[in-house]
Amino acid sequence: MIKKRVFERLNKSLKEKKPLELLVKTNFSSKERVIRALSKHSIKTHDFRFIPWFYIKLPGKKAIEFVTAVLKSEEHNSEFYDEIKEVLSLIKKIDVPGKVRKLDYSIGYEIPSSSLTNELVRDKLTRKIQTEYWNLKAIHSIEANKISVGSGIKVGVIDTGIDYEHEELKERFREEKGYDFIKEDNDPYDLNGHGTHVAGIITGKSVGVAKEVDLYALRVLDEEGAGSEVDVMRAVEWSLEKELDIINLSLGSPESTEAFEDLCYYAFDNGLLIIAAAGNEGFGIEYPAGYDGVIAVTAVTEGLRHAYFSNIAETNDIAAPGVNILSSFPNNTYEVLSGTSMATPHVTGAMAVLKSLLESRGESARPSELEEIMKGTTQALKNTTEYPYEYVFGSGLLRVDKMVLSGARQ
Repeated sequence: MIKKRVFERLNKSLKEKKPLELLVKTNFSSKERVIRALSKHSIKTHDFRFIPWFYIKLPGKKAIEFVTAVLKSEEHNSEFYDEIKEVLSLIKKIDVPGKVRKLDYSIGYEIPSSSLTNELVRDKLTRKIQTEYWNLKAIHSIEANKISVGSGIKVGVIDTGIDYEHEELKERFREEKGYDFIKEDNDPYDLNGHGTHVAGIITGKSVGVAKEVDLYALRVLDEEGAGSEVDVMRAVEWSLEKELDIINLSLGSPESTEAFEDLCYYAFDNGLLIIAAAGNEGFGIEYPAGYDGVIAVTAVTEGLRHAYFSNIAETNDIAAPGVNILSSFPNNTYEVLSGTSMATPHVTGAMAVLKSLLESRGESARPSELEEIMKGTTQALKNTTEYPYEYVFGSGLLRVDKMVLSGARQ
């Protein structure tokens, strides 16, 4: 299957006259040697230092020679082939990285975005939040915030960037705002809006679940909300290097790779909690939500029923509000959006609230421990579908108040 996928991508790159991107697996002890041999030929590489994989970008003829040689289907007579031949035996596996996209969903909004003037929004936020904003009410985050607001927890949003000057979010950023993996600079400003909306649900001053986290914007999706798996993996790697606590991935791809799965498992095992959107196709598994070590979030409606677009899959872990969610949008505006993209940051914020509480009490807050408390405090939902409850809702509806109370009793 992988071999077929590699050759399909090779043919596509040749037809489009674009470099071939590959993920390459070798032993840790051999990786530096293999990368050095390839780099001599001006081939772009990136070493994922936590896992035995690296990334390469190969132009035309070199792509053909490398792929066919690694897959033992052909030998070549060229300087490039002769120089890499000695390291070919050190390569264990190759794969092609997938494409990822944001996971919001365009359905009819109950509140037209054009009507959300700042004055109207501020009035609702300051005086009617407990009755108007059904998502916060459904998960009981307002009660939970009387005990914990996520202070001291570092949260990364791997997305389209964030408007770090937004009135809801600007106080949550420190001097280092994050990183833009598309432009390769330190200015991860949001040119789409999706990431700003997600960030608001996590930690918006008025619309968020965890009001006082330290926020980092990791831009991997472009203006259209599309990006590469390699940039997402680099953002996860950055999060590990900077010792972030939680990362939110409201994005996904139907394609999986062993390399990304290895990285997610390493992150989970080393204290980085990854929370990802289940997907908006109705059925099936999206990645990274489908990987071990990642919490997959599905969406429910205001009536606490399954949102018809939300993926039904055996990998789902928990349900959260995901329809008609009001949150921040660039340039100090607000939008109402729907999707598992919107459900996911509710869980991210809830985990920040819980982790902050546990750490303030000097208690352990490993990803597995946080997940156990989260799943053990959910609210049962009515399953109106013909599919198993766990496939539709995971363990049930997120309840931040119960998580906090459970954490306080630890």
